[in-house]
Amino acid sequence: MRGLRKKLVALAAVATMVMTSLVGCSGSVEDSDVVATVGDAEITVGVANFYIRYQQMMLESYYGSMISGGDVWEMGLFDEDSLKESYMESLQELYILKAHMDDYKVTLTEDEQVAIEEAAGAFAEANTDEVKEKISGDKKVVAEVLELMTISEKMHDAIIAEVDTEVSDDDAAQKAMQYVLFETSTTSDDGTSTAMSEDEIAAQKTAAEDFLEKAKANGSLETYATEAGVESKKATFDKESTTPDADVVAAADALGEGEFTEVIETEAGYYVAQLTSLLDRDATDAEKETIVSERQEEHYTEVVDGWKEDTKITVNDKVWDKIDIKGLEVTEKAVEDETDAADTTEDADTTEDADTTDTADDASSTDGTDDTTSTDAADDAASTDDAASTDDAVSTDTADDTASADENTTTDSADTTEE
Repeated sequence: MRGLRKKLVALAAVATMVMTSLVGCSGSVEDSDVVATVGDAEITVGVANFYIRYQQMMLESYYGSMISGGDVWEMGLFDEDSLKESYMESLQELYILKAHMDDYKVTLTEDEQVAIEEAAGAFAEANTDEVKEKISGDKKVVAEVLELMTISEKMHDAIIAEVDTEVSDDDAAQKAMQYVLFETSTTSDDGTSTAMSEDEIAAQKTAAEDFLEKAKANGSLETYATEAGVESKKATFDKESTTPDADVVAAADALGEGEFTEVIETEAGYYVAQLTSLLDRDATDAEKETIVSERQEEHYTEVVDGWKEDTKITVNDKVWDKIDIKGLEVTEKAVEDETDAADTTEDADTTEDADTTDTADDASSTDGTDDTTSTDAADDAASTDDAASTDDAVSTDTADDTASADENTTTDSADTTEE
């Protein structure tokens, strides 16, 4: 229970951020208003707001760090409408998974329920009413979001457990080659590529042919390349691979172990390769893991999509349109670990500063001022990395929301600026 509690406290603490309070939107909404229905379940404004601000914080923190703290919105990295659509789909999936818990005999244990309540209670006690109002962060809402995330993770695990995890060497086989490229262009410091002259290209071809002859005599491309002061590289591949080049892969794939290709002309230059292994053990094992993971996610998607098709889902667009994402900048701030998670309290401070932000949105601000709210959470529980867990710009796989928590790292809180 202790580990789970730390994980859930972290989820609550890391979501300590400030919402727009629906500033700049026509009309007003209450946390209890219904933004969508999924079957018999209702998604309230409070749950939707708290959830999307948590997701937004992880998104802005991750990509903000990659662009040296720049404004991800001003740089046009994301489209607000697309983000909102993905967040709404994720919320719907959370409730669909909850509705099908019985199908997989998934339940929340007493320890999990206690941990959720304690985490939500600690969050509510540690933050001011002003902060909680802006983030819809009262105990009931926080507990519901944490419960949904916990159920989602357990359902994901239960669904993918149905998948066959056996993969043969033949199905995953990865070969290995060593290769050398004699390039026919030069690259400047600024990355500009310039083609060589015809004479230079001819000289590169001659160099490749000479290298091949001597490497064959040596018996090892890698060994001879080292002796000759030429860079060689290793590549693992199967017949569908395209790296380092599709023609090189096709030529190497037809070889026996230890055999050499001829000089292969490509757009990049002249390649010489040697097949060094018909089955690279490490690469093959890694490919097995990839195949299993793909099977699992395909099965999970198939199951959940089937449930979605059978579920009546409606969105109250008039309410949903009033929840703004872009109007508020949300960033993570690492907090020094001071106490154990079981005894930690999170502090939240709210300040207002009329001059903290100078974005393009200032001109359209209702009162010409910016609200800045920051929260600090001293907790040794996990920080989560939803934005980084996939290759997509936005992570909408709700099963990953809780699975990526690392209990041994410090908790992150959020600095936010309302534009």
